[in-house]
Amino acid sequence: MSYEVHIAEGSHFEILTLGVPREPEPFMKAATETGHPKHALARVSDLLSSTLREVFLGDPFKVRARRAAFLKRWMKRALELRTEEQKLHARLPEHLQHLLTGKKLLLWREILDDLGYPDSKIVDEICGGFPLTGWAEQSGVFQTQVRPPSTSFKQLEGMARGLNMAVVSSLEAAEWLDIDQVAWEETLQEVANGWLAEEPAPDLDHHFVAKRFPIQQKEKTRLIDDFSICGVNSAFGMAEKLRVDAIDEIVAGISVLLDSNDFETKCKGLLGRTFDLKSAYKQFGVDKEHAERLRIAVKRPGGGVAFFKVLALPFGATGSVAAFLRISSAIAYVGTKGLEIPWSVFFDDYTALSPAGLENDTTFYAEALFKLLGINFASEGSKAPPFSNKFKTLGLVIDTELADTRTVQLGHTPERTAELLQSIDELLAQTQVGTKALEQLHGRIVWFRTFIFGRKLNAATRTISWFSRKPFPKVNLEAELRQALQNLKQHLAESKRVSICRDLNETWIIFTDGAYEPTHSHPASIGGVLLNPAGQVVSCFGTYLPGTLLDQFLSESKHHIYELEILPLVVAVKIWAKFIFKKLVVHYLDNDAARSAFIRANASTTLGSTLIAEYIHFEYKCRFSPWFARVASHSNPSDQPSRLDFTAPWIQHVQRVDVVLPAHLSEWGNNGCADT
Repeated sequence: MSYEVHIAEGSHFEILTLGVPREPEPFMKAATETGHPKHALARVSDLLSSTLREVFLGDPFKVRARRAAFLKRWMKRALELRTEEQKLHARLPEHLQHLLTGKKLLLWREILDDLGYPDSKIVDEICGGFPLTGWAEQSGVFQTQVRPPSTSFKQLEGMARGLNMAVVSSLEAAEWLDIDQVAWEETLQEVANGWLAEEPAPDLDHHFVAKRFPIQQKEKTRLIDDFSICGVNSAFGMAEKLRVDAIDEIVAGISVLLDSNDFETKCKGLLGRTFDLKSAYKQFGVDKEHAERLRIAVKRPGGGVAFFKVLALPFGATGSVAAFLRISSAIAYVGTKGLEIPWSVFFDDYTALSPAGLENDTTFYAEALFKLLGINFASEGSKAPPFSNKFKTLGLVIDTELADTRTVQLGHTPERTAELLQSIDELLAQTQVGTKALEQLHGRIVWFRTFIFGRKLNAATRTISWFSRKPFPKVNLEAELRQALQNLKQHLAESKRVSICRDLNETWIIFTDGAYEPTHSHPASIGGVLLNPAGQVVSCFGTYLPGTLLDQFLSESKHHIYELEILPLVVAVKIWAKFIFKKLVVHYLDNDAARSAFIRANASTTLGSTLIAEYIHFEYKCRFSPWFARVASHSNPSDQPSRLDFTAPWIQHVQRVDVVLPAHLSEWGNNGCADT
C-alpha cells in the first residue's frame, strides 16, 4: 500500500527518520569496515599514494628520466607558444597585464588539460581576474557543500554608504601607533608594486571600502584588509567546501610509506622540505568590475584616511581564499602528476618528500615548475631550506631520523615550546593576570596540544578558558588558576612528540557495557568485547563489582549507571594494553552521557572524573589514539558479558579475561585490575 502526500509550498512539516538496530554480529562487521575516523580525515589520494611508491620504492633512474622528459616537452612547447602568450597578455585588462607578467597562461592551460585536471578553467579565470562577490565557480576538485551569500549585491549597494562611513569613522578615531607607520609604508610599496592604486576621490555611495589594519606577528607585520566589515564577504557564496592539505595529509603520506612491505629494503632515507611562494595572493588579480568597486581605507600619517583601489587579490576577502586555493591546488597537481613530486600544499606552502639521493633532483624540478609557469617563489634564505631529515612545516618539526625503523616523530620546535613555557612563567609571577592574556594563552594551548601526545592538558585548559571569560580586565591568580598553570607547565616540559608509525594503520575496536539491577544478589556488573583489526572477537570479560566498591559507587553517586558505563572502559584499556599499545582504538558505548565524558576527558561527577583521569593516564602511558562512538543497546555485543552471560555465539570460544577489581578505587593505583 502506498500513500501520496502533498505538502503545500511554504507549509511547515517535520521529517522523521526511523531505523531498526542491527543485530550485534552485523554491527561488529560494519564497525570494522568503518574503522577509525583518522583514516577518513587524512585521506591520501591514489595519485599521491602511487607517486610516493614510485619515487621512494621504484627505480630512481626511471624517476629522473620521466621528470626530464616532462620538463623538456613543456619547455619546448613554451617556446612555440611565446608569440601567442604575448598576444594574450596584450588583451588582458590593464591592471592584470602587470600582475600576470611572466606567467605562461596558455602553456599552463595546456598542461592541465593534458594531465586531465578537472579544473583547467582556472587559467581562464586568472586571465579575467576573480570576483569577490556573487558565486564562486565550481572547481570539481573540492567536495560539494553549498554556502550561499547571505547578502545580495543589490543589498550590498544599499548598505554601502552606512558601512563605509563606519569604516572611515573607526579609522579616524583610532590612535596613531608606531605599527601604523609600518602599515602606511607597506601600503605605499604595494602601490609601487601595482597591487593597489591611489584613489583621491572615493565614492562612498558606490564603492565598497574595506578597513586595513596591521597585526604584529613576532618580527613580521602583516596587513589585513577586512572585507567583512564592508559586507563584501557576506555577498560571496560557494558551492564547494574549501580544503587545504594540513599536517594530517603530510602525516598520512608518510604513513603510506611506512606501511609498505618493502620500505626497509628499498627506501634510501626519508627527507623533506617546504617550498614557499612569494606574495602569493598578490600574483593574481580581481576582475575589472571589482577593481572599479573595491577600495581599502588606511590611516594616513598626520591624520585622516587614505583610500586605495584594489587590483591584486586582497588578504582578508573570502573570494581571495577561494580563488587562491584553486590556483595552488592546480600547481600542486602538475607537480605531483607531471613531475612525480610527492608533496602537499597548504595555501602557498608546498611540503615535499624525497628519498636520499633524489633531493637535489626534486628541488631542481620543483623550482623548474614554478619558473616554467611564471610563479614567483622563495629561492634563497630561510624560506628556501635544503632537504633534511628534520624539517619544519606549518610551524612544526618532522623528524625522520628513525624512518628506517618505521617511526617518524612530529612535534613543536624547541623555540616554540620555550616561548610558551616562558609565557606561563610570566603569568605565574603575577598576583593578578589579564583575562585577555589568558584568552591568548588558551588559544595557543589548544593548538599546541594537538601535536603532543595525549589529553592530559584538557582539565588545565578548561580552567584557563573559564577564567579568561570572566567579565573583568584582570582576575586574581587564585589557587585553582595557579594550579592549572603549573600543571600546564609541568606537562609541556615533559610532553612527548607524536609518533607516526606502522601501528597507526591498525584499528582495534572495544565494546563495553555496564549493568545495574538492584534486585539481584550482585546488582552491579560490567563487561567488554575486543575486536582485532580483521574484525574478529579475540577477547572478552565480565565481572561483578565487589560489595565494597559498589558501596563506594552508591555513596558517591546518585545515578550509578553513569559511572558503571565509564568503569568498563578503564578496565578494558588496562587488561588489553598489550593489544592496543600505540594503535588506533574505537570505543563503542550505548550510554551518551558516559561517551560525552570520555570525549571531554572530564565527567560531571567526582567519581566519574576519577575514573576518567585513570583512563587518560593509561591513554598517555600506552600511547593509543581513541575515538568514542555510539552503539544502540540492542546492537551492543558486550551487553551479555556485562551480565556475565557468555553463551552468545560471538564470545563462546574466545579468551575470557578474569578481572579482579579493587575493593576501593583508592587502592587501584596504576594496576587496578589483573588478568588472572
